[in-house]
Amino acid sequence: SLLASFFSRAMHCILQCKTTAMLVYVRKASSCLEGLLNHIDTSAIMDLLLSFLITCESYHLRCQLVDWFRDCHLVERLVSMIHVSCGEDKQRRSSVAPASSRPCCRCSKAA
Repeated sequence: SLLASFFSRAMHCILQCKTTAMLVYVRKASSCLEGLLNHIDTSAIMDLLLSFLITCESYHLRCQLVDWFRDCHLVERLVSMIHVSCGEDKQRRSSVAPASSRPCCRCSKAA
């Protein structure tokens, strides 16, 4: 948990300073989202995942990120973690993530 908190804090700092570069890198790193989802039971990682959407001030960049999440089936993957085979913390955080990110995801293709 301490290592995840340090990682999350470092990523937050990079995200604040170099938002576009960071998001481009994360999208290209195929295992990044998988790693974040594997450790979503740690609150720092959950916060980092949500901060990707919150930190994006550019509407265009936020829409690209939402599209990437959609292409990666993020919501479906989070919902699949709400299962008795997953730990209680992972279930709780994966059930809260979609609702927490909803206000930041107002980038539908119809808009």
